[in-house]
Amino acid sequence: MNITIAMMRDVLMARSNHRSAGVRSDFLAVSISSKSATNDDEAEVDTELIKVCTACLVAVRLINVCTTRWASSHAYMSAHICVTSASRSDYEFVRSWPSLGNSRTLAFASVGLLFAANAFGDEQPAAPPTDVAAADSDDDEPAKTKQRKKLELTARIFARSSMIKSGDEPTTAQSTLQSARGGFDFRAHGLRMQLELEVADRAKIKDAYVQLRLSDSPKLDVRAGNFKMPFSAIQLESIWTLPMADRGLVDNVLVKRLQVGGRAVGAMVSLDLGGPHHLRLRAGGFQGVNDAGDPLAATADDGFGHDAVVRASIRPIHGVEVGASGSVRSGALITAPVEIERAYAAELDLTVDLAAGPGRIRAWLEAMIGTSWLVGGMMLNHDLTRFLEARGIVAYRFGGAAKRARYVEPYVLAAAIDPDRIVERDHVREAAVGITYGAADTWRVQLEAEVYRFGDNAPLGITELAVAPVDSLAFLLQLGARI
Repeated sequence: MNITIAMMRDVLMARSNHRSAGVRSDFLAVSISSKSATNDDEAEVDTELIKVCTACLVAVRLINVCTTRWASSHAYMSAHICVTSASRSDYEFVRSWPSLGNSRTLAFASVGLLFAANAFGDEQPAAPPTDVAAADSDDDEPAKTKQRKKLELTARIFARSSMIKSGDEPTTAQSTLQSARGGFDFRAHGLRMQLELEVADRAKIKDAYVQLRLSDSPKLDVRAGNFKMPFSAIQLESIWTLPMADRGLVDNVLVKRLQVGGRAVGAMVSLDLGGPHHLRLRAGGFQGVNDAGDPLAATADDGFGHDAVVRASIRPIHGVEVGASGSVRSGALITAPVEIERAYAAELDLTVDLAAGPGRIRAWLEAMIGTSWLVGGMMLNHDLTRFLEARGIVAYRFGGAAKRARYVEPYVLAAAIDPDRIVERDHVREAAVGITYGAADTWRVQLEAEVYRFGDNAPLGITELAVAPVDSLAFLLQLGARI
């Protein structure tokens, strides 16, 4: 594998406001040549290397933007990839960046590209999963690559335009940057380190953890940091894998208001027994939070303010996964005096990804029961109650089987939660229908309609702290892309 890095300068003439201005641009050219690529697998390795080089250059551009002034109106980007023959693949990859002139930025580029070549030059990529159950983003790398160093730079953006009708209020329209995330995932010799930041609204850590492989047979891992608790298949699934624009209102109630599932700081042990059914067991302890999301400081009588979560999953047949989760959690409402409550939750879920006719049927089904300190009604001494929840997502995908292949996927979502079994007419219900068009692993466009309905006695703040719930109807158009 040969890599050549060259710097070239040129002068571009840009016309702005009926006048000409000289703009100096720097060009970073990367030539990647593999003369030993004699089969499709080796050519695929080179393609993966090019993708990593692209990510490195994007990172360099971000670093440079932070250290120099950049007139974005004069910026442009070009790319060219050429394959000369099946037995000899020569790729020429060019990116041009304005104001890429300081030596520190070039150093970042050189080190990043050379590291990428070292990470991917001798590695065979794993085949993409053929079913949703096998595509859990928390799963470890295949056995044939587990001893190789691998660095993945990731980025994901969702931009959304929506029209919303809430209660008796006039219809409003809004365009938002729904999500903008970036990070990396590094694996080497049983070590995994992942960092992912969300920067759409304000900088916030989503995933930041270290994982160590203690045993290969069976697979035994220990993980510590900030990551998803092992609860609910819908929560654990990446939003990119799910067909909807987002997980919906009921998921927001569960995670943000009832504090069931979601991400938290903690530690987890995972045991994968492998075999034809892939029995997997996970158990962990996580920091509990109050109603505002602040960490709890509690004594042993209140479980030290921590949550305990366990999950077991098995694949009885190809394309089907059955899971069960349970948790005991700590929480507190923002009241005086502060009183920490202990509650439990348990759920059963089913994940399906099976060939059916000309496409594939994909589904996620879930049922949940638990206790909560978020109560309804006006009864005295009513500070802990039982809730019930059920939701289902069903989609049918035409196409998208090959890498970057186009697909069309209509889908429906239905969910309901009874937040307080003692109080009547306090339900929360939602339904969504939509269609997605895109390329399986790079971009997608979604058109969706959502309906939210609340009972007359739904608890104050059931969807958002100190905000009364209101029935609403929304139409949204969302564009997403990732690398």
